[in-house]
Amino acid sequence: MLQETQFASLVGVDLGRFWGKGSFEFDWVGAPGRSGGLVSLWDPKRFSASRVVKSRFFLCIHGYLKDDGKAFSLINIYAPQKLRDKRSLCAELEGIIVRDNAFWVVGGYFNCVRDRSERRNSRFNALVSNEFNDFIDKVELHEFTLKGRKFTFVSGNKCSRIDRILVSWNFVNEWTNAEYRALAREESDHCPLVLKIEAQYFGPKHFRFFNSWLSRDRLSEVVDKVEIEEELNLKAELCELDELIDERDSTETEMRVLNEAKNRLREMGDIKKKDIRQK
Repeated sequence: MLQETQFASLVGVDLGRFWGKGSFEFDWVGAPGRSGGLVSLWDPKRFSASRVVKSRFFLCIHGYLKDDGKAFSLINIYAPQKLRDKRSLCAELEGIIVRDNAFWVVGGYFNCVRDRSERRNSRFNALVSNEFNDFIDKVELHEFTLKGRKFTFVSGNKCSRIDRILVSWNFVNEWTNAEYRALAREESDHCPLVLKIEAQYFGPKHFRFFNSWLSRDRLSEVVDKVEIEEELNLKAELCELDELIDERDSTETEMRVLNEAKNRLREMGDIKKKDIRQK
């Protein structure tokens, strides 16, 4: 993902200089003047693009990974400076992301920071940071710890972290050890970012739980009631299916439901055993 290309047209531009060896495909957004301009490039052997959404400030590529068929969407960002334009951009991105259950990677130049520590010798705007953090939470994106350099933009004595990569939570759960780091490059005042994926297992996936629930009365009763109801429903379903099977041959769907109910009851039994051992 390249930002601020400053090209109104890519006629005569050799993008292969950025890509290197091998075939690639790309799409782009032209620059309206001496700022802006976006280019996204990808390997057609790994990723197949199916739909493109363009704006002055972002380039969204929808597609799927060819090795496993997973839906994958990437948004290349060049955020505006004015607050009202930032708000319009966030609203537009929210409308795109929340409707799509694909794996999301959102990266580029966001032109704002998330907290005061991400700026040095430059003005910090708390309102802009708060709204940016609210947007990240609302669309359920996640940011990994930055490795390498602390700041991604350096101009004189001014430093800030205005470039970043955000990913969706289903991306985090699928690849639990994803990380990215900034790599220093002398020829630019912005550091390129690399999203590195490593498949490692860090234990079971987390689920969401509000700590305030623990202070509510009868929480354990609610949990027990849900478990009891589920167990009773499963057993009733098994009895009905057993009676049908005694009378006639079962269908493929009925056998699938029967096996799923038995597996779930077996899981619930294992959970009870674990609770007893812990007690």
